Amino acid sequence: MAEAVVTVMLKNLNSLICKEFGLLWGVDKEMRRLSSILETICAVLHDAERDERQSENMPIKDWLQKLKDVYGKMDDILDECSMEASRLEYKSQRFGSTQKVRASVLSFMNPKNIWFRYHIAKKIQAVLERLDEIANERLKFHLREREVVEDRRPVQDEVLHVSEIDCPDHNISRVRHMTFNSSEPTIFDMRSALYKPKSLRTLMLMPSVNKFPYGLYFRSLRAFVARRSSIELSCLSSLIVSSKHLRYLNLSGAQIRFLPEPICSLQSLQTLDVSHCYNLQKLPKHMSRLRSLCHLYIEGCRLLNHMPPNIGKLSCLRSLSRFIVDRRRGYDTDELGSLLKLGGSLRIEHLEKVKSPVEAKKANLVGKTNLQRLHLHWYYNLNEVGDQKLNEQVLDALEPPPTLKLLEISNFRGGHFPHWFNADFENLISIDFSYCKNSMELPTAMGKLPSLTSLYLRDMDCLRYVDNESYNGQLFGGFFRLETLRILYLPNLERLSRVERSDTLPRLSNLDIGGCPKLTSLHYLPSIEKLYVTKCNETVLESVSNLHTLKSLYISDNDDLASFPDGFLHNLTALKSLGISRFRKLQDLPSDMLIGLTALEKLSISHCEMLECFPTGIFQGLISLKEIHIKKCRKLKSLSDSFGDLTALESLQLQDLLIALIENIKSLIQKEFGLPCGVNRVMKKFSGILSAICFVFEDAEERQ
Repeated sequence: MAEAVVTVMLKNLNSLICKEFGLLWGVDKEMRRLSSILETICAVLHDAERDERQSENMPIKDWLQKLKDVYGKMDDILDECSMEASRLEYKSQRFGSTQKVRASVLSFMNPKNIWFRYHIAKKIQAVLERLDEIANERLKFHLREREVVEDRRPVQDEVLHVSEIDCPDHNISRVRHMTFNSSEPTIFDMRSALYKPKSLRTLMLMPSVNKFPYGLYFRSLRAFVARRSSIELSCLSSLIVSSKHLRYLNLSGAQIRFLPEPICSLQSLQTLDVSHCYNLQKLPKHMSRLRSLCHLYIEGCRLLNHMPPNIGKLSCLRSLSRFIVDRRRGYDTDELGSLLKLGGSLRIEHLEKVKSPVEAKKANLVGKTNLQRLHLHWYYNLNEVGDQKLNEQVLDALEPPPTLKLLEISNFRGGHFPHWFNADFENLISIDFSYCKNSMELPTAMGKLPSLTSLYLRDMDCLRYVDNESYNGQLFGGFFRLETLRILYLPNLERLSRVERSDTLPRLSNLDIGGCPKLTSLHYLPSIEKLYVTKCNETVLESVSNLHTLKSLYISDNDDLASFPDGFLHNLTALKSLGISRFRKLQDLPSDMLIGLTALEKLSISHCEMLECFPTGIFQGLISLKEIHIKKCRKLKSLSDSFGDLTALESLQLQDLLIALIENIKSLIQKEFGLPCGVNRVMKKFSGILSAICFVFEDAEERQ
């Protein structure tokens, strides 16, 4: 570990020297001497750590521990230098070249900077003296030198899990990384344990910790984690704000309503995670001062309805999970324009507040080549029309980078999608359009996207076809790589393809259809394996028999059909799982419905309240059927006489049949008034027991 951390320290130190900040502060000589000593030590560290591992050499072990201790102090000094360098660099950016020289001279003579140089020089001198001693001690171990190169081995350090505060087997003063996981530690014991570490770098509070001492602070803390914490923020504020070297702060899922404003003084903070803090209402106003911030995670903060101003000044930002647009200056999409390093996932909300396409263009999404997932969201009431033309212009101006992998657009009120949507998006694998009420057709080139494997369409009232192209004279049809298609609540959808070709959707394996009353049929899908159909009509069911490769079929939510169409499952020889649910008027099943389904392994029927019985011989030939699940079919009185032919059956769930049986017994008891007095009394008692059993069954079903 020591070799790796010294190498990193050396790299950071040389970086500061190269920027000539040491010269500016007047500590250049000390910094270069420090670099030289570190190089000398680093050259023999590999040999020292090898000897320690092989022979448990105690003198070398002590020598390495001394080096670790001084490393902590040196790391703090480098952090202070880096923060000051960042501050001076930020100030100099506001001046021209001539003014920069003048500003540098004035900065050098500034009393505040003079004190800083004196303060740092004293610290460096103390570390130099200690490192000189450590470097000289290496000579008595006869360690071999080697060339200093970048070491990519993982850095390890002493870690202490504090489940019992006393921890008698550990020297807590040397602990650098500490985790608290205790439901009932006393405040006194926690304070006692937390005061002992001299150079604590990481502090993690597990969700079970619900108390924390007030007023604690750690000068060297780099990472603080309190995920899903119920500790009051006032107890943590002093700790967070006083940890000026803090780089990683994770409060995700914590029960906080706001973050303290002084958090904006943490100039070294690189990651702030407050995702899924459901009570969080606002972020600090001056977050733009966190110039080192690289990652800001705020997804799942449901009460957060605006961003802090001037977030565009965070030029180091690489991750911004969510951006909320406002009409005010400093809160609009212009702030995204300067965040050129943004990558990962970005959700832009309240796009209805964008005033013009010129303003939207300033977001410069097309220039953010590290973005992988983009969600563009307008907020409108369900029946609100919105400005159709402005919606189209804004979306046209928000052209994403061609490297994008996932795109989501919701509540868009335009009638047409933009022209930038073409086959140049070679990496796009998933598209999600929802509540695009006015869109009459999908983008022209969507069917030609070479990597598109998943498509989700929901609540698009005007859409008639998923694939609106004819592909005349072209070798392939549309959506030739699509594997998963979900289409829900498209009231005017007539067909999947306007022109049905045998090579359209050739790789589609998962299809989910719901709330499409005008959909008349499913054309031939050569690779389909899973089909989930809700609110379906009879014509769609009739076309299911054409899907010969189907392995799993689930159909539900029909209030009209009293029986299934003849032969609608015929030819499905590969079918393994069949589910039928919420056919409210279904009374019987065709006797030949399951004929030929020799691969069927699971049959599930639920919430078919009118179904009374299975026809004779319906289970014949089902040599693979292992599971039958039947529930909420209260009128079902018996299974078929062919039930005994199910030789492979392993699981049978018939809860509602037992409830129906109990109800029948109770009914018989109530009718038998002619029974002898003693027998009648016993039978009434038995009826009470059956009623209790019936209640238990009903309660169990509701809990499932």
